[in-house]
Amino acid sequence: MRIAICDDEKVIVKYLHEKIEVILCEWNINSMIFDFYDANDMIYEIETTGIFDIIYMDIEIGSENGINIADILNQRQYIYTLIFISQYDTYYRKAFEVQPFWFLDKPFDDDKIRLSLKKALDNIKYKYETIDFYFAKEFYRVLIDKIIYVQSSGRTINIICIDDKVYKYYDKLSSLEATLKNKKKKFIRINRSVCVNTDYVTKFTSENVKMINGEIINIGITYKAKVRDEIVNIFGRKLPVYFK
Repeated sequence: MRIAICDDEKVIVKYLHEKIEVILCEWNINSMIFDFYDANDMIYEIETTGIFDIIYMDIEIGSENGINIADILNQRQYIYTLIFISQYDTYYRKAFEVQPFWFLDKPFDDDKIRLSLKKALDNIKYKYETIDFYFAKEFYRVLIDKIIYVQSSGRTINIICIDDKVYKYYDKLSSLEATLKNKKKKFIRINRSVCVNTDYVTKFTSENVKMINGEIINIGITYKAKVRDEIVNIFGRKLPVYFK
């Protein structure tokens, strides 16, 4: 869990950092909390090491405007949960244009800090499920909801997405499969090298599956019975399923 706190008031950053650290420790959640007193420093860190899971950001950061910073991050299609912190309610209507997840008023109420953190974690868990990985020294975060299927080729995992993007990184398919089983989205392994997102399957047969992008992927002989059972369990007869 990577969390950023961005505010030009050091006392505010220190206080929020300590409170969040205590709460996450209490909840047994491993985290790295980064402190920023300048929005440009935070953007540089994001561009260098990747986006944060949660960003607590003041709407006024010195000469910078937190709403403008959020707009920049959104335009770059970063996946994160934003919590604005401010002592002024005059910005709230304007702030909704960048779709923040939560507002935290100054001066802080400890119970509201705890609530904001809990809600943010729930949001990440249920709405923004991702696969995170490094490739060529760069950090990537891919929304699971955008993944059509994943495929292994040797030591390389290929992630095929609905926006025609393909991501690659090094891992074993069995390891990724174990990760996917803990997610809300349902993935099924249909052969030695492919796991498909059932949301993007348009047809199952005894021999293959047809994906939303038109690709037809064969079901491995040893996987047929398991695939059939999983499909019936998930969908019943909601899809055109034809098994001999």
